[in-house]
Amino acid sequence: MLSVRHTGISGANANQLALVAEPSLHFPINDGVFLFGGIGLGVALYDTSATSLDTGLDIAPRAGAQLLLGRSRLLNLAVRYSAVLSSLDGNVDIGGGQTVLAFQNQLDLLGGYTIMF
Repeated sequence: MLSVRHTGISGANANQLALVAEPSLHFPINDGVFLFGGIGLGVALYDTSATSLDTGLDIAPRAGAQLLLGRSRLLNLAVRYSAVLSSLDGNVDIGGGQTVLAFQNQLDLLGGYTIMF
């Protein structure tokens, strides 16, 4: 999955580009409803300031339902939590030469429509 995010709050803007591979399991409830869940792993590229980019590990579990509409269409509804883990720059001084892990998270509500040929 490829995701692009732009966030603007009180004049401060942030951008993120993520590429995540997600194996998933689908469980049929009846002839027209399927539940699914999966865990995505990938890489995210995001801006940490106006002139700096950082990369991190993106961990994104997702769960939802697919509803069959007619014979060849699906309504996809899901929720995804995305956590991006990366190390902070060398200017952070916590003493002892330890590595600091930066953590960025989002909660997404997803909706989609699929047409099968």
